[in-house]
Amino acid sequence: MSIKVLKVSAKIISRNLRMVIVPLIGIILMIVWICFYAYCLLWLMSCGDMIKVDVPYVGSYYKYEWTKQEKWMMWFSLFMFFWVGAFLLAASQYVLIVGVANWYFKAEKKDEFSIFKGYWWLLRYNIGSVLFGSFIIAVVCTIRVAFEYIEDKLKNTNGGAAAAPARWAMNCIRCCLDCCHRFIKYINENAYC
Repeated sequence: MSIKVLKVSAKIISRNLRMVIVPLIGIILMIVWICFYAYCLLWLMSCGDMIKVDVPYVGSYYKYEWTKQEKWMMWFSLFMFFWVGAFLLAASQYVLIVGVANWYFKAEKKDEFSIFKGYWWLLRYNIGSVLFGSFIIAVVCTIRVAFEYIEDKLKNTNGGAAAAPARWAMNCIRCCLDCCHRFIKYINENAYC
């Protein structure tokens, strides 16, 4: 970053301390969303059938066994977790972008940073764009988690001689998914600008 960009950023923050509120609102909403999601996920995971498993010389324990529909509901809830989380992050970014751009391009720099204008523009004009961008990020995140789940299942099986090429292929896929995720996040952040 150049010195000029840092000076302008410092000037915007020093003259508009209200912009500190936007990340705090985003953090509070994210904490509420995580708590709600954890509650719903625990409720969903307890919907399975409880099965008693006896272990010789140790005792017994209980485990849940889920139907195919319940497993799909868990994957869908994970996708929704990523989607709403990405939306809350993108909404905070968008509100900051609107406020800073409004302040920067005004003739008189005496006007204060408008948080409400950012939220109003988000809800009125650009909710679809922000939702679509966060949807794409959620799809990529869900694919990455599904891939890691599949890789974990493959690690538990003995691959023998075929394990080395499989590990190489998994690492290549992981690298491609990571590049795709970073690229989409970068495009989304700049699209909001």
